[in-house]
Amino acid sequence: IIENLVKSQMAPSSSSIKSRHVAVIGAGAAGLVAARELRREGHSVVVFERQKQIGGTWIYTDHVEPDPLSVDPTRIVVHSSVYGSLR
Repeated sequence: IIENLVKSQMAPSSSSIKSRHVAVIGAGAAGLVAARELRREGHSVVVFERQKQIGGTWIYTDHVEPDPLSVDPTRIVVHSSVYGSLR
């Protein structure tokens, strides 16, 4: 999904900047904007996202961390939008 989005929606601009291969870590709002701008400058971009969908903290889940004090290093970390209405 991410690769198709980058290829189809983020066409490079004409520029004399030397093209680079760039990895963007995270497909949240900032990562997607960074990928778009890098493509516009003519760079080859790959976006890596560990979740199953793009959007970062804008993706809502009602899951909560089982260890709210973060004492257990093996806990599941939940990063999510605070409100379900932000979908």
